[in-house]
Order: sequence, then structure tokens, then C-alpha cells
Amino acid sequence: MSLPSGPNLHLYSRCDLKKELYVTKIYLVSSALSYRKWARRLPTPSDIVLEVGCSFGRTTQILVGTAKQVFAFDHSNKLMKTVQTDLNAYDNLKIFTHDARDIYGLKAMIPDIDVIFLDVGGSTPSHQVVYLMTLYISAFNPRIFVVRNIPLAEMFAGLQQTEITSDQRRFGKYSRLPSQMEIFE
Repeated sequence: MSLPSGPNLHLYSRCDLKKELYVTKIYLVSSALSYRKWARRLPTPSDIVLEVGCSFGRTTQILVGTAKQVFAFDHSNKLMKTVQTDLNAYDNLKIFTHDARDIYGLKAMIPDIDVIFLDVGGSTPSHQVVYLMTLYISAFNPRIFVVRNIPLAEMFAGLQQTEITSDQRRFGKYSRLPSQMEIFE
């Protein structure tokens, strides 16, 4: 996955918030097993879930059993056709091919998201994952965000505390409330 640059960067980096701000709880995991564990535990029967990078649909199959509605996508047409065939029995699932960086396209299709699961490859460079997290939190302001990425989980494995001062918020350096992050293996 390559990041946009130059004059088109602004197309991916600004979205309007439409709902009340949550303090997004972020769950950062390195293994698919932990990722799927949170898919079983975190979404509620009233949640609308977005799965970014659904691959073969293993986590998707778990999510459709726990959430009200699931929107799952990946960038491969061929892969999405297979997943659609395998999971076509679920009425609460919409599967489609999409570019993870196209936030405006997603906002047009899905205006409100409660929970996001992001796995664009467990070893994707951490800066690319952070970039996507920033886009999705800014655009959808989810209550919960689960991210699977090995380099990022390794980087933050020792994190003890995050802090944002009221002065920084007041002077516009941060336009959102801080997120809460939990790190799991």
C-alpha cells in the first residue's frame, strides 16, 4: 500500500465529523488470534461495524454473529467475490471491494460506524497503519477501534501512559479528545 502525497494528500486527510465525539478505545494486537478474540467480545448487537482488510472473511464471519450490521471490504476483487460466495447467507453483511484510503467514498456509503476492525496486513509498516487510523478516527469517530499490526504492537508494547493537556486542546493543537489505548499480544 502506498500513501498519497503531493497536491492530493488533502483529499484523504480531512473529513467532517457528524456525531458527538467519543473517546475512542483502541485495541492494538499483533496476532490474528487476539484480533478474532476481540471480534467475539467487543461489538454489541446494536453496533455497526466496519472491517477494513477482511481478507478471506474469517474475522468477518465472527463479526456478523455479534454485530447488528457489518460492512467488510478488501482491495482485491477476486478475493471479495470468494468471500461474498462463502458468506452470502448473512443478511447483516455487506461485502465490497474498496481502497482503504478512500474515506470520502466510505462516508458516502456508511455515514455512522460504532466499531472499526483494521487489518491491512499484520506486517504493514507502522506509519502507514497510523495514517489509516488517523483517517478513520477523524472520519467516523468510532467508540472502539481494533488494529492488528505487528510493528505497531511491538513499538507500543511498553506504553504506560498517554497525556494531552487542556492547554494543548484549548489552543487547537488537538481537535479531538484523546484516545484510550490498550495493547494485547
